[in-house]
Amino acid sequence: MAVDASASQPAGPAPRSTSGGVSKGVVFQDVGLSFQGQPILRSLNLAIAPGEVVGFVGGSGVGKTSLLNLVAGLIDPSSGKVTVDGQAPADRMRETAAGFLFQQPTLLPWLKAIDYVALPLLVKRRPAALLNPFNRLTEREVSAARLALAKAQVPHVEHMRAAQLSGGMQTRVALARTIVAEPDMMLLDEPFNSLDERLRADIYAVLQAIIAERRATTLLVTHNVLEAVLLCDRVVLLARPKDNPERGAIAAFEQRIDLPRPRTLEHADDPPFVAAMKSVREALFAL
Repeated sequence: MAVDASASQPAGPAPRSTSGGVSKGVVFQDVGLSFQGQPILRSLNLAIAPGEVVGFVGGSGVGKTSLLNLVAGLIDPSSGKVTVDGQAPADRMRETAAGFLFQQPTLLPWLKAIDYVALPLLVKRRPAALLNPFNRLTEREVSAARLALAKAQVPHVEHMRAAQLSGGMQTRVALARTIVAEPDMMLLDEPFNSLDERLRADIYAVLQAIIAERRATTLLVTHNVLEAVLLCDRVVLLARPKDNPERGAIAAFEQRIDLPRPRTLEHADDPPFVAAMKSVREALFAL
């Protein structure tokens, strides 16, 4: 299903509204983004409903990570407007921070896993906590960190440091840190690239269970079409026009994934799953 880039309406489902008329969810309204005069995104109109899992695919340099940074309030659009639950992203994140999972686990080597997982709680209580290596966690913070490690299926690593953990375990610990504060939103920036297929299968199952429990609005950036179809309710393709690649990327195509959950790699050969991947891949290579 191709999306008309010039349309004034956001792509995807309209976000729910409160009785006061404030849109819930994430809304991009005619958003443009440039760095040093170079267009990255242009005319981006998109609505992401609360609890929806949306995957963003596309070539390198089309602004997928920049899109996450806009939602996190780390950067501002050059034009247009981004809102999260009707507020500016930076204002919304001051109230309830999003869980951000990066391309690399980025564990802090001097911290035990439980201390690293609890960092979002500790920093919220004591903003200067990162500067003090001798912070003490409260009982509540310890309990929350242990619960997050259990949900990520690595409760046994709480006293281990990064150098003692495999890559897969580091990713699970990073995922535990992402969910420890029970965020309403998760921003996932290609976090599973370095994992082998078996580890990916395991982490996909863990992540889907967490998403089902939390119903957190989730934005996933990935180059992996199978991963996008497996995890997401909707896949959006960002692309630059072939006839003028210097222009910014647009939301050029989207595919709703109406497949039952939970989904596993065993479903990847099922005809509906194959059809969804084919649709996204054809758009990816056509645009």
